[in-house]
Amino acid sequence: MPVLDLYPNPVQDQVVMLRMDQPGRSDGSAIVTIYDGEGRRAMTTTLPFQNGLLHAALELSPDLTSGVYFVKVQAGEVSRIGRLVIQR
Repeated sequence: MPVLDLYPNPVQDQVVMLRMDQPGRSDGSAIVTIYDGEGRRAMTTTLPFQNGLLHAALELSPDLTSGVYFVKVQAGEVSRIGRLVIQR
């Protein structure tokens, strides 16, 4: 089962690292959506998935204020959700 890692967490700057492995999937793209604590979409981007691995630096929007967010990564039929704390 794929695991979504977000680090550093909590994050204080504009960049968070994402890592998710997807056994059996080679290349493609993953849709990354960040939701605020009330479930509103705050940010969406697409990142490349290569050799069954998503490992990328995600630049956070400066509009994201301090708080708890949920990061959803959708790669094909597989999706994972992680919690991200932003401290500004």
